[in-house]
Amino acid sequence: MTEKATWTGASGQEYQFQLDPAGTAYKSIPGIYMFCAKRDGYWYSKYVGQTANLSERIGTGLPHHHAFGRASQLGATHIATVAVTGGEAQRLRVE
Repeated sequence: MTEKATWTGASGQEYQFQLDPAGTAYKSIPGIYMFCAKRDGYWYSKYVGQTANLSERIGTGLPHHHAFGRASQLGATHIATVAVTGGEAQRLRVE
């Protein structure tokens, strides 16, 4: 069963993210992603980003991501993702 977690944005809108271990393969879809750590039963975001292609950015591109190393040092073990259609402006608003 896939774990999910809900984060609330600055607007008050809630977003349900799917949580996967770092290194998971992703579909080539646009979305928001977060490098996350779990502590005391709660998920905490260590980095938030957006991309037009989750597969390229955090799938095959994860080893080269500028923030993944630091997020890992801060305890991030998983990546939370949510698909966001509507173009880059929409993804930046959600991010």
